[in-house]
Order: sequence, then structure tokens, then C-alpha cells
Amino acid sequence: MTLTVTLIALAITLSMTGYAAWRARRPYVPGKPSLIPNGALLFLGILASIILGAHLISLLTGQPFTGRLH
Repeated sequence: MTLTVTLIALAITLSMTGYAAWRARRPYVPGKPSLIPNGALLFLGILASIILGAHLISLLTGQPFTGRLH
């Protein structure tokens, strides 16, 4: 992925995470369940943001992420 695509995807995932956090803080209304599971959406948003952040760092530094084994 290019830098532009990575930044756009990171902005989308951060906004998705913010939306899920906002929805999770709203009071529960009995009899009206949420159609989107906020906890799962929050987890996926955070996970995708971490992965895209690592990819962004590797794009900016020019060194690929190899992990701890190397």
C-alpha cells in the first residue's frame, strides 16, 4: 500500500474507533438493542489502527518490520 492509501485507511479506522467508543458510552435503552456490536467494532478498530500504524512507520522509515526474531 502507498502512503496515501495507508493514511486514508488509518483515518477511517480511527474514526470507526471513535464512533464505537462514543456508542459504547451511551446509556442502554431497554428493548432497543444495538444492531452493531460496539465492543467488537471497537476491538477491530483498535487492532486495525495498530497494524496500520506499524505499516505507516515502516513506510516512513524505509525499513520493513521484521519482528523480534531478526
